[in-house]
Amino acid sequence: MENTKVISVFGIERADYPYFLTKVFEKKKCRILLIDNSCSHDLFLSQRREDKEADYVEHGTTIFMRNKYVEPEKAGAFEKFDIVIIYHGYNIDYDLLGMSDAVILQTDFLPANLQCLKENVDMEYINSINKESLFVVYRDKAGKVSEQYILRHIGLTGIENEYPIFFDEGNYNAYLSYCYNGTQDIRGLTPEFKSALNAVKTFLFGNEKKLPSIKIGKAGEKNDHIGQGYRQ
Repeated sequence: MENTKVISVFGIERADYPYFLTKVFEKKKCRILLIDNSCSHDLFLSQRREDKEADYVEHGTTIFMRNKYVEPEKAGAFEKFDIVIIYHGYNIDYDLLGMSDAVILQTDFLPANLQCLKENVDMEYINSINKESLFVVYRDKAGKVSEQYILRHIGLTGIENEYPIFFDEGNYNAYLSYCYNGTQDIRGLTPEFKSALNAVKTFLFGNEKKLPSIKIGKAGEKNDHIGQGYRQ
């Protein structure tokens, strides 16, 4: 997996951030695997699928899967891809989190969601992650509640990469459009949202104009080491 970059997105379940990450990397001709292990499956279930019972669908250079787990020592199937994005939501697999090159925590400013984060996420483990690879994305910022208050409330310290995204109807409409249509361009997103996306790309690949492409195997090739299951 020397050339494969693994990204984990966890926290509040909003599929737009992991989905738009695929659009950023698709522009660089990357081969992408996106695994939706969230509780809501709002990302995978929004995809256009001829077989509604299927747990696998391919659109362009991206393969979408749901309810998949991979044992770290059996992650050879990831080598077929340039980018692997794991959308955990609140259903966190700490093995997959631990093998990720970049880890993104999504939170917002609602007390109920902050409490849900505290109850469902092992913040002691998150605090142990290399802070250079940990990104906190604050969704729908409004009012006077500060990011520092959020961090104190959920128990995170030493955060270096913070990206507040202010509440914007255009961003939310883009999310709704994706949920109903299964596809959405990133052009209408706010600069803050795009900055939070590009920060991860720059962290993983620097400012290269063209990202490396592995191009191993065929699109429909079976991934024998990727198992099906739902982890609590």
